[in-house]
Amino acid sequence: MAIKTRPTYTENEVSKILKKSEDESVSAADRGEGHAEGEHELEAIGKNRASTTLSDLEERITGAEKKTKSGAFDGCQAAAVAFALNKKAGQTALGYLCMETCEFVFVTIDVSAGNFAIVAFDAAVTEKAPSGADFVVSPSGVVLPGLLVPVRTSAHGIAMKLMKTSGKELHIRTAFPLTTAPSPQKASIRWTHGGSQDQDLPV
Repeated sequence: MAIKTRPTYTENEVSKILKKSEDESVSAADRGEGHAEGEHELEAIGKNRASTTLSDLEERITGAEKKTKSGAFDGCQAAAVAFALNKKAGQTALGYLCMETCEFVFVTIDVSAGNFAIVAFDAAVTEKAPSGADFVVSPSGVVLPGLLVPVRTSAHGIAMKLMKTSGKELHIRTAFPLTTAPSPQKASIRWTHGGSQDQDLPV
């Protein structure tokens, strides 16, 4: 499907884009693969969909990646992406992506009004270890004040890397939830000539 610059994306359309983007690159020169569902959707809707687990989310903090936060949508990723793409901010970002000299756009968009369910881990949100120890150390050497606790809440923002295939179709490399709303909403635009530009997005 060609990139749409009218706010008419449906959850079903986005679901198809996410599935097509998963594990795919946009070109032979592209070094990455789509992983929106595989890393950021807990309960993928439909047959043969990629998804992640609570253990995988926890591992992103305690394992080699050593992130401070990780999270995933809980059965509503496609709906959240459609909501974001249909907002003025999403439509503006897609407008940039349609420019011939645009390689990709990384956007952060406020989706607080959508009430999209997520599960998140935060290195600062822990519970005391059963042993009573003041800290725990993961096998990869990450030191935490206690055991990580999954927090079920709603997404206040979404971050997405939007790309396009050689056929000018939308490719969603990643789409993950944010626990705080981005203010302002932002687009980081990467141009094919190598330069980049940060741009505030309309509400």
